[in-house]
Amino acid sequence: MKLGCLQKDLEKGISVIKAAIATKSIVEATHCVLLSAKNSQLKLTATNFMLTISYVLPAKIDEEGECVVSGAIFENLVSSFSKDRIDLNLGKRLSVKCSKHSTNIPIINVSDFPQQPTEEYKVITIESNKILTAIKQVEFACQVHTNNPILGGMCIDISHDNITFVAADTVR
Repeated sequence: MKLGCLQKDLEKGISVIKAAIATKSIVEATHCVLLSAKNSQLKLTATNFMLTISYVLPAKIDEEGECVVSGAIFENLVSSFSKDRIDLNLGKRLSVKCSKHSTNIPIINVSDFPQQPTEEYKVITIESNKILTAIKQVEFACQVHTNNPILGGMCIDISHDNITFVAADTVR
């Protein structure tokens, strides 16, 4: 894998997927980011088994390939670089270069990264203000400090032409 992309694009991609990077897990791969270079695009993927997020950004691909790197190390490294082009080159480690700075970060085996579902999903588009309104109507029922994680979350059911937001606490 050998590619170049803009630092701001890479930084934005990491900020989008970092919600799916596990912080407390015994599975090393859930702390990592899968980098896939193909067809003039770099795809970043992170998963914690409950949530998988991918982000695609434009890149100049010289050699296609993929690797898995620590999410925390990669995020800190990319955010510390100036807003220039970043070059990634995969060898026994991932070589990351930007301007006058360069470093090599360790990689883990791609086969250790959890497999992603290959099913096709229907994409829906919703105005952000409508989602925010729906969340605000039920968020009061979410308990922040609880030993039962179900009571601290929200169920979003998408079926046919309806989206239902549900939250519950020990009272409602």
